Amino acid sequence: MKILHLHYIRGDDDGMEAVDREFMGKLERERDAVAEGVKTLGKEVAEREGRLEELRSGPSAKEAVEKERGVLEEDVKKFHAIIAEISGRIASVEKILEEKEKELEAKVEENNKICERMKS
Repeated sequence: MKILHLHYIRGDDDGMEAVDREFMGKLERERDAVAEGVKTLGKEVAEREGRLEELRSGPSAKEAVEKERGVLEEDVKKFHAIIAEISGRIASVEKILEEKEKELEAKVEENNKICERMKS
């Protein structure tokens, strides 16, 4: 500003215009930088508003976890039912196996008696 006053006092219009042009150029560059910053911030605000709307409209983290927990608990119940069914089948098969083993033992014993009779 002191330079501008010196040019004014001396009556140096060309010097005043040069200082004015330099000042205006600097002012325009700052304005452009601020405008770019405002544009960038506007985009960021729009993105954040979109994200906020997603968070508001969607389930909360707690709700999502509770839903997943419910699904997992249902799966656990299904697995327990399957295990109980398989355990029942195993018991049934073991009983049949015992009966077959007894039948086999009886047949082996009968076979041994027959073999001994034939030897005598």
